[in-house]
Amino acid sequence: MNNITLRTIGTYNVLHPYPQNQFNFLPNQGKDWNSRVQQIADNILDSGVHVLCVQELSKENFEDLKKRLSFSYAGFHTKHDGGNQPKKDGVAIFYKPISFALKAVKTCTKTERSTTARRDLYVDLEDLTTHTVIRCASAHIEGNPAQPKLGDEQLSDILSYISRDYPGQSYRVNEIFLGCDLNQTRDIGIRVALAEEHGFTTTRNHIETEIGKNRQIDWVFFKTFNPNVALNSQSQALAQTPASDHRLVSVSVQSVKKQEEIEKEQVEEPKLPQPQVVQLPQQPIQQPQPIQPLPQPIQQPKLELPVQQPFAMPFQPVPMQATRWEKFTNSLADIFSRKNAKWWVPASILSVGLIPLGIVLWLAAKSIFAH
Repeated sequence: MNNITLRTIGTYNVLHPYPQNQFNFLPNQGKDWNSRVQQIADNILDSGVHVLCVQELSKENFEDLKKRLSFSYAGFHTKHDGGNQPKKDGVAIFYKPISFALKAVKTCTKTERSTTARRDLYVDLEDLTTHTVIRCASAHIEGNPAQPKLGDEQLSDILSYISRDYPGQSYRVNEIFLGCDLNQTRDIGIRVALAEEHGFTTTRNHIETEIGKNRQIDWVFFKTFNPNVALNSQSQALAQTPASDHRLVSVSVQSVKKQEEIEKEQVEEPKLPQPQVVQLPQQPIQQPQPIQPLPQPIQQPKLELPVQQPFAMPFQPVPMQATRWEKFTNSLADIFSRKNAKWWVPASILSVGLIPLGIVLWLAAKSIFAH
């Protein structure tokens, strides 16, 4: 459980449709249920309460209101005794499934309370965050001025009834809330004191919950069974568009752990046990066995394959055509080759003799052309 847990519990008398026409503060178009139900649903959704106790709600009107709240709330209803009229009013409880898991739904019977025909309803809810169980009850107390003690006895019976475990209960209830219309026509402090005698507490700040009468008759009482938790509360009557002769009242309750409980939980981390040394029996050391040589691999005979010679093509040169210069040089080479050596000497003498002759002829030609 966290050190601080915040819950908001509300109570709302939505005005039973039978006597609604006597209230002048409701506009003419708002005097029937069909024109008021959406505003009632809006007031509930705007409040944002986790759990809401509702009074003066018939089974038929409960189903209508439940549909309009189905995206945010789940709910249960029970009608008062007094016949099988389909529009007989009763009490209901709505809660947020996103915050709580339902544990049980209970209502009293005639044998459990014979003093009055009015029934009460309670639900046990497990907080999905802290996993603690809370009990929320809805009740409408008798307000007959001629018999004020009747309402006192009814309230005392309800407070006792919801404070004890029901037969076969297998879990512990940590906190109890009662949202109710006390219907007090005399000093309201009498019934508040009666609730405190049963171990319940509430805020005593004055809030006008009954429109036009300047009095508070709608209350939320609560108590805890955990001695280590203190309850701090703050109540308010929400500003809302009138859709009933009552205002929705919500109480924000902080469940705060006492300092000694917090210190008790803040204990040192347990030390891990030291590991125990286990003595194993000594075994004689065995000499290692000699390593056996590995068997030699079997020699496989090598296969010699004949080497194939590569295929060779015979070389055949391609004759090429000689140029004029190559032909001239080849002719000179033939002349001065060994096989023509006999011609070297005459050719040389002839060449030496032709040179002077050529010079003489050149000079003669020059003198002739000079004259």
